[in-house]
Amino acid sequence: MRRTRLLLVPAVLVPLTLGLAACGGSSDSDSGKANVFSPPSVSTSTEPSDVPSDTPSDSPSDEPTDVASDEPSDEPSDEPSDEPSDTPTDLPAGVTAPGTHLKIGGTATVQMDAGTKGAHGIIKLRLDSIEKGKPADLKSLQLGDQVAGQVPWYLHYTVTGGAGSHSLKYYTLGSSDFEGLLPDGSTAAPIIAYGWDRCTASDFEDDFGPGASMKICVPYLAGQGTKVVGAEYTRPDSPYDQFDGKPIVWK
Repeated sequence: MRRTRLLLVPAVLVPLTLGLAACGGSSDSDSGKANVFSPPSVSTSTEPSDVPSDTPSDSPSDEPTDVASDEPSDEPSDEPSDEPSDTPTDLPAGVTAPGTHLKIGGTATVQMDAGTKGAHGIIKLRLDSIEKGKPADLKSLQLGDQVAGQVPWYLHYTVTGGAGSHSLKYYTLGSSDFEGLLPDGSTAAPIIAYGWDRCTASDFEDDFGPGASMKICVPYLAGQGTKVVGAEYTRPDSPYDQFDGKPIVWK
């Protein structure tokens, strides 16, 4: 069953103190406080899908109702499908299949695509630990009452380069690629904080490539008394996308 992502606390964007990744973004002109972005509202339609008709039928009342039941039809099926748009057959040999479940400390091998020039390479992702922070850690973000009652959690990963990974240099691996999981299966609110000295996403550096490793930290918020118990790799527009693919899960 697919779940809808619900952010209980708006994601926050901290003024940049490190260079932005080549994949995009802009610096915040107000260096005093973090900007807060609320998720867009979701509209739902209440229009009925089947409208009754008062037009009488011209068909005889004794016409068999299943006459055409065995005839082939070219009409597309209206039944929903949970199949991802990108299938594992699109991936190179040796990568971790979408939907794989790993324990914390386990390693996934993925092909990461980045940028508009088709940069891609194999990387290994290991979730090393999930660390509980302290509310006081959030003080430097200057969010005040917006994070009242919230506790930061830090997901620590080791990233190791594989074939073609040198082409990923300067791109960022961070909050858009991962989710923090709460005990009920919902997702924690991400803290988008580039350059935060407590926990921050990272760019692939100039010397990143096969065999090179780096550490990254991805921060989240959870309410008092709630734990972040797992994580997902959900890079958008990939077979691991949480909406039309199957994330890799650590738990």
